[in-house]
Amino acid sequence: MKPKKVAVVFGGRSGEHVVSLRSAASIMEAIDKDKYDIVPVGITREGTWLTGPDAWLALWENRPPEEATPAVILTDPNRPGLLVQSASSPSEWIHQPVDIVFPVLHGTYGEDGTIQGLFEMAGVPYVGSGVLASSAAMDKGIMKTLFKESGLPVAPFIYFYRWEWTGQEQQWTTRVEEEIKFPCFVKPANLGSSVGITKVQREDKLPAAIEEALLYDDKVIVESLLEGREIECSVLGDIEPQTSRPGEIIPCNEFYDYRAKYIDDRSELVIPV
Repeated sequence: MKPKKVAVVFGGRSGEHVVSLRSAASIMEAIDKDKYDIVPVGITREGTWLTGPDAWLALWENRPPEEATPAVILTDPNRPGLLVQSASSPSEWIHQPVDIVFPVLHGTYGEDGTIQGLFEMAGVPYVGSGVLASSAAMDKGIMKTLFKESGLPVAPFIYFYRWEWTGQEQQWTTRVEEEIKFPCFVKPANLGSSVGITKVQREDKLPAAIEEALLYDDKVIVESLLEGREIECSVLGDIEPQTSRPGEIIPCNEFYDYRAKYIDDRSELVIPV
């Protein structure tokens, strides 16, 4: 059987660009090369799409691509795949079909339903959640509101936008002190990988934490600290989903921040046998 072409998409315009590259490297290494032909597709921090064997390295080293070539995704469902610029003639674009897209983009423009909508328009199958699930899950304020409305236990939280915070800092600080209490967590509403997250112990540290979160998003969520164990579980599938064995995360730092996840390499994942 002819191997299926899998377009692995990585990088992107999010603050989690580097995390996406790490994830993509692991996935491309693990894919069964006898069953699948990998088509690397890198998106630069500026939003330029590239493909070719040098695409991942060009993004990782943040340098002009040598073997990576410009590419765009076709939104014609009758011709699913990419248009790739010809090396011999820059004005010529060649259709490169793909069977499925594996988006390994983290954060905005990758997990928030935007690129999922592009794939839907293009009529190409893709890995992961659909448009609505991606969009609702990416926005922590919307996600927690939906959880709460569904009767799930959720830690106390409030969220607000940049324009609401500016000039009304004391009012929001008072609300946090009365409704959320300290210590609490301040996060960009639409980001992951613990980017821009601060654990705030005292009221006087709150404004700086909010300004930090606003570097990454115009919407900020503040939520109460919950003392407890952190358990993660993966779910694979749709009609008949399968779950992985739960694992407990034991962070090497005060909480499971960006360094504890990706840099320090001292956090533990305990999985019972």
